[in-house]
Amino acid sequence: MKFLFIIVFAITITGNIAFMGADSKSSSKQRKMIGIVCTVIAVLFGFLDFFGAMKLTPFRHAFLLMGAVSLFQFLLCTRMSTGETAIKRRVSKITLAAFVLELTLFQLTSLPTAFLGKYQPMELDLKKAVITGNSFQSFTAQNGAECKGSDSVTFTYNDVGIPVGSIRSEIEFGKATKYADLWVDMTDDTAYSIRDNAAMGRIAGGSEQTQYTSCSFSGNVHELHIEYKCPDDNNYFIVKKITLNAPIPFEVSFLRVILIVGVAALALYLAEAAEMQKPVSEKLKAFRLWAIEAVILAMTCALMTAVLKAPDGGVKNFFMSDSGDQMTEQLVDAFENGRLYIDEEVPQALLEMDNPYQWAARDGVVYEWDHLLFEGKYYSYYGIAPVILLYMPFHLITGSYMTQNCAVLLFTLLGLVFLSMTYFSFMRRFFGNIPTGCAIAGHIIMLISCGIWFSIYQPQFYQAAISSGFAATTAGAYFLISSGIFGKEKISLPRTALSSLFFGIAAMSRPTLAVYAIAAYVLYAMNIKQAAYVADGNINKKRRIIYALCGGLPLAVLGICQMVYNYARFGSPLDFGIQYSLTINDFTHSEFHLNFVFLGIFYYLFNPPTLKEAYPYISNDFTQFSINGYYYRCPETVAGLLFLAVPCIGYIFTGKALRLLPDKKSKLTAIAAVGLPFVIMPLIIICSIWESGYAVRYFADFAWEILMGALTIMFFLYLRSGSAVIKKYFRRFMSGAVVFSILLDTPIIFGVMFSRNDFPALAAAFSRVFAFWE
Repeated sequence: MKFLFIIVFAITITGNIAFMGADSKSSSKQRKMIGIVCTVIAVLFGFLDFFGAMKLTPFRHAFLLMGAVSLFQFLLCTRMSTGETAIKRRVSKITLAAFVLELTLFQLTSLPTAFLGKYQPMELDLKKAVITGNSFQSFTAQNGAECKGSDSVTFTYNDVGIPVGSIRSEIEFGKATKYADLWVDMTDDTAYSIRDNAAMGRIAGGSEQTQYTSCSFSGNVHELHIEYKCPDDNNYFIVKKITLNAPIPFEVSFLRVILIVGVAALALYLAEAAEMQKPVSEKLKAFRLWAIEAVILAMTCALMTAVLKAPDGGVKNFFMSDSGDQMTEQLVDAFENGRLYIDEEVPQALLEMDNPYQWAARDGVVYEWDHLLFEGKYYSYYGIAPVILLYMPFHLITGSYMTQNCAVLLFTLLGLVFLSMTYFSFMRRFFGNIPTGCAIAGHIIMLISCGIWFSIYQPQFYQAAISSGFAATTAGAYFLISSGIFGKEKISLPRTALSSLFFGIAAMSRPTLAVYAIAAYVLYAMNIKQAAYVADGNINKKRRIIYALCGGLPLAVLGICQMVYNYARFGSPLDFGIQYSLTINDFTHSEFHLNFVFLGIFYYLFNPPTLKEAYPYISNDFTQFSINGYYYRCPETVAGLLFLAVPCIGYIFTGKALRLLPDKKSKLTAIAAVGLPFVIMPLIIICSIWESGYAVRYFADFAWEILMGALTIMFFLYLRSGSAVIKKYFRRFMSGAVVFSILLDTPIIFGVMFSRNDFPALAAAFSRVFAFWE
């Protein structure tokens, strides 16, 4: 079979090369004929593979890939004369390269056992093994070796006597067991003393490929120790069979090939295609279609994540539950019963403490975690907007409590839609002369790096507050930009009122976001003169009063409601109560430390990504840089926004952009319109959360705003530049930034969403796409 693989592989490459050397303008019909013949052969074997003819060989799906690539190259060649010929040629070459890599380098672990004759399969007799470890329960010829508990079990063979290129572990897992870790100690011809952990792996339930552990030993293996271990005492598994040198099947990843070709084709198209070089104003329909497709893809990813994270119990349990947390149940019950405090009994032991806010002092006491304790009653710090607008109506209508899985998903979907609408309106109104490809690139990067992905993966009340604030802020931004500010057209009063309303809702969802409400007030005030403009030069001064009410009243009313709510609970309109939190830190005694502020700025903005040998392969290690003191951080650490969204580098050109403005008034207007909402307010948020420490979910509070400001600067400079060379390289920079965001952000976000311990099969599937060497 391996010789057949080599022959068809060579035929496929020959056909691909033939097609790349022949187009409709070429006089060489011979090349096309060779390509067609090779394509027919490859497609034929692809069909055989598709219908299972290669199922029992190591080359399963390899022939299917050959047929698919040959057919794609044929279709691409037949259309080579129409449209973007140069781009199609480059895509054709990239496809060939991706295909060759997929069946060679990316099958690195499979090649030795599939092609080298020295590795002869041998099933180990479990009865002849010396089995040690407290996990081992019993052995029967029918069932295999039964193992239970977190202590490891080891199978020892003292005289193997053959080369070993792979170890296949066929394991039957208990119902609650997701995986088993494996370690191999051995001696080979290079050393007669045991080499510890010479090979290791993880066998995940439901993932056949993880049964194979690739080994790179030298000569004959003599002594062999194979150790298995489950995560904890509640796990159970049966080792059914251990086979040495079982050929590791080719793990052909169509997704990997599609990603390589698709991402490269996208980058080429955005940077080089003639229609993508045309301004947004000329390709508005195309830009809108791209924006819709991108946001639908993002929403689909959010929905799939929510489904994978959903609790057991089916669809119904995803939406509603008989119980909830402090937002979905306790605050709902409190408001429905006319109370501001949470009606949960405070333990007497907690009330009798000198300082109940000390975490260690509460050890052994059952209490409500991360609630506010004030004058003997529990309260909630988290914003009441989602409670009033979503959780309470849902409970009144259905009689059940909405789950945070459902709520966070809804907020995320709404936020993604309004973010896309904000960006589209922003580009259409202010940067209609920017190339469509650059505009599309900016939108894709914004969706990837907006930060909301770090909330949907863990639907708790923390993420509910952040995601609801994200949805309200993006909605407020959309209605503000689309209202007609900073233009010469008539300002829409309803949209102004809606923007004010949503910024107020954002502040009532998450107090931190009140800074954007302040920025909105400044923008409203800056455009009060323009509000009098009606049309055709006509002025209606009374309209300014209506405009002021539309912009100021909704936000003011909600702000007053929040202050009344604060005063009724804590006796001060500006006291949100965070210092009374029953959490890991005593906020009543915490002090401001400037070095912690800079620590947050570094990790949120400038922290570089780090390549790792283990899943998810791109991550970071958190360090306090020898800053003494307690600084909280969540378990996950990701790269700074400068790397998650590369166009943020545009801020280094701020001075140049300001110098191009004609006068001082224009500069002050730019600072207020761009610097205030996109730079100053996000920095205030980053600096203000020093006390709460570092958590990846906070990115949703400021990430897209900072990126929007950077894009504003670069797009402005692009329009002012008269150099065709600079504009060409800027288009390439934006398309390259899309590629970088996909390649960097995807592993980071995926690793945060799906931990290796909780989702071992999914992590293994991800690893097979990105870590071909494992």
